[in-house]
Amino acid sequence: MLKKTIRGLIIGIILGLLLSLFNYWGFFHNWHLRLTSFLYVGHEVSPDIVIVAIDDKSFNDPDLGRWQEWRRTYYAQAINNLNKDGAKVIGIDVSFPEKTKGVTREQLETESKENIIGYLDPAGVHPDDQELADTIKESNDIILVLGAKQFADQIVDDRFLVVEEALFPTPTIKEAIGDNYGWANNYLNIQDNVAREIPLGMYYQNKYYEAFALKLARKYLGLKDNPEKGDIIDNYYTFNNESIISQEINWPPTYIPAEGASSMLISYAGPPLTYPMISFNKVYHGDFQPDTFRDKIVLIGSTATDLHDEFITPVSAGKPMPGVEIHANALQTILEQRFLQTQPLSSQTLWIILLTIISSLVFVNLKIIWSAIIAILEIAIYTVTTWLSFDMGTIMNMIYPFLAIILAYVAILLYRYITEEREKKQIKGAFSRYVTASVVSEILKKPGMLKLGGQRREMTVHFSDVAGFTTISEQLTPENLVQLLNDYLGEMTDIIFKHQGTLDKYEGDAIMAFWNAPLDDPNHAINACYTSLECQERLAVLREKWLAEGKPEVRARIGLNSGPMIVGNMGSTERFDYTVMGDAVNLGARLEGANKQYGTYIMISENTYALAKDAIEVRELDCIRVKGKKQPITVYELLSKKGELSATKQKIVSEYLKGLEAYKKQKWDEAIKYFEAALKIDEKDGPSAVYIERCKEYKKNPPGKDWDGAYTMTTK
Repeated sequence: MLKKTIRGLIIGIILGLLLSLFNYWGFFHNWHLRLTSFLYVGHEVSPDIVIVAIDDKSFNDPDLGRWQEWRRTYYAQAINNLNKDGAKVIGIDVSFPEKTKGVTREQLETESKENIIGYLDPAGVHPDDQELADTIKESNDIILVLGAKQFADQIVDDRFLVVEEALFPTPTIKEAIGDNYGWANNYLNIQDNVAREIPLGMYYQNKYYEAFALKLARKYLGLKDNPEKGDIIDNYYTFNNESIISQEINWPPTYIPAEGASSMLISYAGPPLTYPMISFNKVYHGDFQPDTFRDKIVLIGSTATDLHDEFITPVSAGKPMPGVEIHANALQTILEQRFLQTQPLSSQTLWIILLTIISSLVFVNLKIIWSAIIAILEIAIYTVTTWLSFDMGTIMNMIYPFLAIILAYVAILLYRYITEEREKKQIKGAFSRYVTASVVSEILKKPGMLKLGGQRREMTVHFSDVAGFTTISEQLTPENLVQLLNDYLGEMTDIIFKHQGTLDKYEGDAIMAFWNAPLDDPNHAINACYTSLECQERLAVLREKWLAEGKPEVRARIGLNSGPMIVGNMGSTERFDYTVMGDAVNLGARLEGANKQYGTYIMISENTYALAKDAIEVRELDCIRVKGKKQPITVYELLSKKGELSATKQKIVSEYLKGLEAYKKQKWDEAIKYFEAALKIDEKDGPSAVYIERCKEYKKNPPGKDWDGAYTMTTK
């Protein structure tokens, strides 16, 4: 158990370290990102954010026309209408990078020649640009987007990207807007092209600009303008160092969790087109309910497919989200402080190593089916943990902890397969000569049995020996003797196996076997008795066959005893035998030899008889003291299975038992009469002949008054 646990610990540590390294190197990071998309279940959109959509309906408005013909005066008119309705902050997701050129058909028809020439002057200011600029100046609550066209291969302060080429508005509008810009770019993951985060700030020409969503949040909350440069403190972006209370939000966020190159993960409220949207043409015409925009943040941006300002997000489900709505989600993330941050690498590593170690320790000590159940439970618990953690703002690792559990299970499975296969080979090698194949299969389920040492069990032991083997061996050539012995031992062993016995050993012509180990056998005494009877029956058939072949007569004596014995593997770790030991074993060996005294072939002890008496027919032989023991025991001759004793044998036993009763009462002549009656039925009845001689001896030399009827054996 301890050794197995230590090996499980080692496997867990090694596997945990390897997985941690793979995680550090970024293997399967793309899959991690894909799986995190399932964590975004959405939430209620902010009532403070409204989108004015430059959509297909607006392009179909005859007063506005195609996108290529849109005038900047349209935006000025829309801004004025929004301001009249009480909009608090207006964010325009249009950069106006080029000066308006040319004139409209209406201008050609209504304007003077001098004005038309002025409109076409490259050095002059187009009135459309001027009108928009004037409207912006008068509003003082407008934020424009700033577009990064090309990034430099440079990072400032180890965290902020540098923009090499930016997309600013035309000079007239730029002058009007001042510093109310914000980067419109979002980060597209290079592996799956999904917009998950926005840069909190970037540098252009040594000047720092914040993200569009941050600028809108500052304006809405009434906070000071963006800092001189971005500040990162312990992976948090400094957003508000002032204690400012606003009516809408009781405490503005102070820090924003920063990812990678100072970016913020967006907590998406829902799939594309979740936010309330009003078509631009309706705002332009003032066709909306009063107070629709009062005290709200209004984002003006494209939702029309033809303008291609849309991106795949974690909540897209294959449908891209307009860029302006991504800004809305980022803005709400800041305002409601639904910040997300990636689980720190140190925490990921700790989770991975702990899961591999704990899983390996559990799996190595449980059965495979229970290990699989525990693995499924671990995966389920970790899955729930990732959901709960996401709700609290942390995105946990979605790949390696699951791999840690699965690979720990597979690794332990392989380890157990390798070690258990080795143990099975060892068990098969150790037990295949002891028990049947079916018993070996059962033993394989309990490999711990092969440990050195023994256990105390109630068992039945069987000893058999060929009578007169020396004489038999003298009558046969070595080759014929080996063949006969192999046939005999093989037949007897098959019968032992048939009755769930375990072969202990062969010693020349002798066989030792036992029951109730290694597998439990509550009927061990009965099975041992049935084995002995069947062995004698089979030997009778073989004996006739061998006699017909001119071979000697072969008979075998069997002794059975039941009782407490020590069973187990005895020896060294390299060489051992699965055997039994104890006084009960020695008694069984004595009973096999005691058969010779009575002319019997199966002798069982009183212990075996007590356990098997309901299944067998016996006759009491004697009360004997075997050599080396003081306490006498009653022994019996095993005759047949219950109810199978022949009528002739029943008569013999009946006369014999009458004689035995007279013998115990020291009525020698009466006893001799009964024993002789038994011999008249079967002149070869050994016990009756033995008792006749014993009665005659006692008539000459009567036993003393303290005679207990026990007969002391003087030989083994």
